[in-house]
Amino acid sequence: MEKPASSWFLHWSSTTRSEEHTWGIFREHVLQHFEASNYLAVLREKLQRLNQTADIESYNGEYSALIFRVEGMGVLDQVLN
Repeated sequence: MEKPASSWFLHWSSTTRSEEHTWGIFREHVLQHFEASNYLAVLREKLQRLNQTADIESYNGEYSALIFRVEGMGVLDQVLN
């Protein structure tokens, strides 16, 4: 791990109670600290700009990587975007 993540982790582990050292709590705190406030908007924009420029397997891989990270997107949105 490199800075700033290592510095944040050392601070988090020393200021968080040991009972809260669970994967779920850690994940929530990491996302709160490092995830951009417009994260979902950025993902949706990338999805809208996605074009097939190579074989279908590559496109499908890129599409799937984005679509599985976007929360609250209905099936119709997934197809139309």
